[in-house]
Amino acid sequence: MNVSINLKWVLGILMFWCLNLSSQCPDSDIILSSDEEIIHFVRRYPDCISLTHSLTIGPSKEMATSRITDVSPLHKLKKIGGSLTVVKNPWLTDLTGLQGIEDIAGKLELELQSDKTFRSSLLKAGGLVISYPSCFSCSADYIFPQLIKLSGPLQVSVLNNKSHAFPVLWKVEGDLLLSGNADYFKENEFPKLYEVQGELELRVKGFKPAISVLPALKKLNILNCRYYEPHLASIGVLESCNEIYISSKNKFIFESLSKIRRLKKLELYAPDSIMIHAFRQLVYVEDLLLDGATYALKGELKTNFKSLKKVDHLKLAGNSFSHIYPAIDSLAALTIYTIKDSILNVSCHNGVQNLRVEYCYMKQLHIDIPTLTNLHIADDEKLETMTINQQLELTGRLQISNCRKLKTAAWIDSLKCNQCYLSVYNNPELEVCIKTWCNIIKNVAEQQCHISGNKSQCTVNDIMVLCK
Repeated sequence: MNVSINLKWVLGILMFWCLNLSSQCPDSDIILSSDEEIIHFVRRYPDCISLTHSLTIGPSKEMATSRITDVSPLHKLKKIGGSLTVVKNPWLTDLTGLQGIEDIAGKLELELQSDKTFRSSLLKAGGLVISYPSCFSCSADYIFPQLIKLSGPLQVSVLNNKSHAFPVLWKVEGDLLLSGNADYFKENEFPKLYEVQGELELRVKGFKPAISVLPALKKLNILNCRYYEPHLASIGVLESCNEIYISSKNKFIFESLSKIRRLKKLELYAPDSIMIHAFRQLVYVEDLLLDGATYALKGELKTNFKSLKKVDHLKLAGNSFSHIYPAIDSLAALTIYTIKDSILNVSCHNGVQNLRVEYCYMKQLHIDIPTLTNLHIADDEKLETMTINQQLELTGRLQISNCRKLKTAAWIDSLKCNQCYLSVYNNPELEVCIKTWCNIIKNVAEQQCHISGNKSQCTVNDIMVLCK
């Protein structure tokens, strides 16, 4: 009996302890919008060090901003089970009280409003966003001296930091966005950052000479520098990357790309010889875009990669093509658009299977390709004449659509097409009710034809009758 009583006594103590422990912190999301609410929270939960849900220090839904001036009563907090959001607190000039938090399961979002230093004890977090919403003259110094890894994204608007904010950060498992004025970046701003598993996006501009912001960076999934301005910081030498988006304004980043050999996607805007040379070890790209239109490239678009042997899909856009002959050993698909020359010659003898020419502004088009699976000519407002290699053999689909001024397709009579799909529509000047089309119609099944909206509204049946 004594054993039974003792056991009940022990269980009772354990239940009391568990209930007391659970009551130390609230079991729901918390929003604190005033100093009074913070004091009330601390008095109600004086021993709370670990929240199981999210904490917001800022205005409630009915408020534009909070009235908070002091968060020091929250100094016991060590862990947040959800996210920590500290935003829209224009009178909060000191974050003392939050510096002891070591673990945030969700994202930490901070808006800095002061000149005072915020030295965080953070060891781990699901993401981090730091911004300066209205204090452009501030020189707030924030530092995370123990943060080695982020399990989510990092977004930083860099201002007048007096020291390196992330001296030991080694890995970001989400995206990394750097924005603001590059003149306030420091040499080796991220001295240890080796890997970014998401996208590195640089949205910065400045006037000072370029510096090295990410000297240790080697592994990256996506590099997006389309919005980079001329005098900006460079990154380390990348050894691996899946996708790259970059413009020729970004001179200082080019040497970082010299070791990359394979890419899933590469988009180069206004590429010149210097940019092309930067990819001198690149051998294979799944999807390659060379865009000379977006930044109004002067001169011809360059395609002469030193080592590039294989591209699954090459897209060429814009400015000053007279003759396209991609120097690539193996090319599966070629798309050409927004060309503004009056005459365009396309020559490919490297196994290209699919050719698309669309949204161009040329009067004449010549295609010198011996074999194709699919040929797609569409949405050209000025195209008047088109010629092809007399030996062209098509095995898949021929589409000619929305070419407003195209009047003739005499070349169709020599096209070798066996059981291919024919789609010719919305070409108001194109005459198809002539015997030139007989040869291809005989070799195409009726259910594989779509002919409509051309001159005289001729249909497949009309052409078949004409060809008897």
